[in-house]
Amino acid sequence: MKTKLTVCAFLLASMLAANISAAASEWQMKEAPLMTPWAEGIDTKCPLPEYPRPQMVRNYGWINLNGLWELRKGIPGEEYDASFDYDKTILVPYPIESALSGVMEKSDEQCYWYRRMFNAPKKMNGKRLLLHFGAVDWESKIFVNGNEVGSHTGGYDPFTLDITEALRQESEEQELAVYIYDNTGVQGQMIGKQSKNPQGCVYTCSSGIWQTVWLEVVPETYISSIEMEPVLSKSQLNLNVTSCDGTGTVNVKVKDRKGKEVAKLTGSVGEILHITIPNVQAWSPNNPYLYDLDITLKKNGKKRDEVSSYFGMRSIEVKKVDGYPRIFLNGNQIFQLGPLDQGFWPDGLHTPPAEDAMEYDIKTMKALGFNMVRKHIKVEPDRWYYLCDREGLLVWQDLPAGSIPQGYEELSKSNFKDEAVRIVKAIKNHPSIVQWVIFNEGCGQFDTPQMVELMERNVNRLSNPEHCRTSLISNASGWVDHDAGDIIDNHSYPHPSAPSHAKRAAVCGEYGGITLKVPDHIWPGGEFEYTAVDSKEDFTDYFNNLLDELKDLYYIGVNAGVYTQISDVEIEKNGLLTYDRKVLKTDNPAKIRAKVEELLEMPRKGAKMTPVISTSENHRYKWRYNMGKDIADNWYATDFDDTTWPIGEAGFGANLGSSQHLVGTDWNTNNIVMRRWFKINDLSPEAIATLRFMAFHDEDIEIYINGVRAASRGGYTTRHVPVDISDEGKAAIRPGEWNLIAIRGKQSSGGQMIDIGISTFGDIDIDYTEDFSDIDDK
Repeated sequence: MKTKLTVCAFLLASMLAANISAAASEWQMKEAPLMTPWAEGIDTKCPLPEYPRPQMVRNYGWINLNGLWELRKGIPGEEYDASFDYDKTILVPYPIESALSGVMEKSDEQCYWYRRMFNAPKKMNGKRLLLHFGAVDWESKIFVNGNEVGSHTGGYDPFTLDITEALRQESEEQELAVYIYDNTGVQGQMIGKQSKNPQGCVYTCSSGIWQTVWLEVVPETYISSIEMEPVLSKSQLNLNVTSCDGTGTVNVKVKDRKGKEVAKLTGSVGEILHITIPNVQAWSPNNPYLYDLDITLKKNGKKRDEVSSYFGMRSIEVKKVDGYPRIFLNGNQIFQLGPLDQGFWPDGLHTPPAEDAMEYDIKTMKALGFNMVRKHIKVEPDRWYYLCDREGLLVWQDLPAGSIPQGYEELSKSNFKDEAVRIVKAIKNHPSIVQWVIFNEGCGQFDTPQMVELMERNVNRLSNPEHCRTSLISNASGWVDHDAGDIIDNHSYPHPSAPSHAKRAAVCGEYGGITLKVPDHIWPGGEFEYTAVDSKEDFTDYFNNLLDELKDLYYIGVNAGVYTQISDVEIEKNGLLTYDRKVLKTDNPAKIRAKVEELLEMPRKGAKMTPVISTSENHRYKWRYNMGKDIADNWYATDFDDTTWPIGEAGFGANLGSSQHLVGTDWNTNNIVMRRWFKINDLSPEAIATLRFMAFHDEDIEIYINGVRAASRGGYTTRHVPVDISDEGKAAIRPGEWNLIAIRGKQSSGGQMIDIGISTFGDIDIDYTEDFSDIDDK
């Protein structure tokens, strides 16, 4: 990667005006309940100074307009007036509600005018001046020297305006005024986790300018966008370059990470170019290999423009392994594990206080062993994705949540679709983004299959998605699933759980949420928790226990887990980090990393489940059972006589909805005891050590092997899940002989089910044939 992607190059700094009103000298940062370590180091002359568009770098010159701007309270819908009195000063690009902005004002209807002066060249000499906004929430109107040069709605996507014609020719000094209006979702706009009434798992709003504002000098004919999609199976990059007027040809050069040219191609603007990369190096979390890309635009044989970029070569797909849909990265099966990341900061809200802050979060995730992060219903500045590309962190990108309020149904749907397409266009080139999540927990969900089709068309625009998928699509994370896309996802707190589907890959999109309160690092305002511990040691143990449960779910098809969350957010105190990023809550990061690596290694080691006794999904064994109340105390003993009990086929249950097909015998009482004899062929002690029950239970169960208590579980499951067999239970097993398994089930209300199997778990390689001997054989 070129170092210029990470360094702010103020090539036009000499033209930048310092004309802020006298109020600027009085500006002061506000104090939030918590502040990050980076707040005190912010340079008010130019916060967040880094080049804001790392995948399309132009060397002609740019001006970062971040810094102190004038500000005034506005009236919704009012027109620009040159005589406006600006009585406040704000530090751009921090949101109006944030402490870092120096304003920290909240209301149900945010309406403000921003203003600053800047210098432009007296003579443009045929060049154009572009004004870029990283993001403004929600509605904005832009004025240069009193002339409206453009407007925008949408709080999460960048936009660009050509302001050349509005410049004063007689003077270098120019006025820039920005009107913003934000009602935080009254009309169903994308708002993510913003709320006018922060509580629980919704948080303080971020209104107005919240990403970098910058100027860029470009030629008369210039490159306006680039779109890239890797096709690893063909060692090929698909590239589409567009120009401002749709004309020209492009010369493309590809360089490896050492700067050596490895490929080049010439083609037309608007044409999909297929660039073959020899000896291609795949991008992955373990090897985030990035190629540099130089693009030159020519017209009538003359060079008009040039930009530099970068890309990663990778593939992502779903394929079946042993009956389960599995996720493959670059042709290798992968388990993805990482935290939920909501992208909130106590002092900057949606805006990170500094690039170092973003980098700290990402490097903390990598240090703990994670290979993935779920960016939760928020879109970040482009440089955040660049850091993920560089560090090797897979990204699940959520679309920010909206709503469908009465009276605005069609407007809210149209807004959501339009902004979704713009978001994809803005960040889809980043190799780190391997999955898009359209809806979360039913918020603003509508026309789900159609939204999946819309996303697939735009995410995989340059490639045939039947043969090459740039990213996977999840139609919904949690709650309201539709049979569409590549992923089936559920949420489960605090314990992870496993959805299932014949074709779509199963993931646990949220679990965990372990609350640990750290004194002096707590946001005021209330409590919100799923489960809690009292010490760092307890946090580590609980966290790793949940990872062990997630390992179990791998065997029954789960491909990924998302722990809630990387940091506390306001009154949610369930982060790995405190909200101010000053305290890591584990006492032993290495212990967590080791457990994380165990889980990530499972696909590589070939960890699998081998049935020793099948569940009713594959074979309906016969059981003797008794649903009566008066049952002898020794019902589980090997010498108990059960010959008078009726015989029924597994499983035993009723009212199971989509799992009713697993029921072989109706059970609709509050109690049941079941017994059957089984044979286990010769198994080594090492294989017996890996044995576990596969249990579908609703509700409580006790299990005995040869009269020895082997397991018990309360509550219910919605499918077969692994259950540990006690050491005593394993010791009671007699290979090559008849063994007794006895079960008691209890039920209070609702659907009910008892079905049990036994399997080996792990990377142990056994050659085992199940003995289907049944009651009649004994």
